[in-house]
Amino acid sequence: MSRLGALFAFASLFLHAACGGATPGSICDQICECQGGCTDSERETCVEGVREQKFIAINASCGDQFQIYADCVDGAVSCVGSSVAVQGCEQPQTSLETCIGAPTVLPVGNACDRAVRRIIDHYASCGIPIAEPVEAPSCSEQLATSTSCIADCVEVASCGALTGTDPDGSVEFADCITVCD
Repeated sequence: MSRLGALFAFASLFLHAACGGATPGSICDQICECQGGCTDSERETCVEGVREQKFIAINASCGDQFQIYADCVDGAVSCVGSSVAVQGCEQPQTSLETCIGAPTVLPVGNACDRAVRRIIDHYASCGIPIAEPVEAPSCSEQLATSTSCIADCVEVASCGALTGTDPDGSVEFADCITVCD
């Protein structure tokens, strides 16, 4: 990409926000509000997560699809207890995921919800069906840390490790999750 092309790509990251579209901050502010507030660090982690998804989309020439999805999410966030629900954005999400060729995970929900989503998405990428959780327990800091650790283990595991067709990988996976409190 030429320097001029890179400059235009960088400028496009901010152009839509300047015109009133959804921004990482506006999405994360709503998420934090549902969760009863976020620390500065939690909010920044959320904002960085949205920016990372936007960067992935732009690099895949899917910036328009990302913005349509983000605008939908920004207008569809609702609080369900201390969790976040987004309804009515399935079509823009599918369009974005089709464009980039991968699942899209905006930091919607509490830390436990996000970790569970990462686990489900990796299992799905391996063609392993897994039931969607019906109702998550309340998300304590300890449960969030443990679930995130398990999600990290799942994401680095090969599909064979998860299905048992890679015995060495399965042992590594088991070793990984045993350290998750």
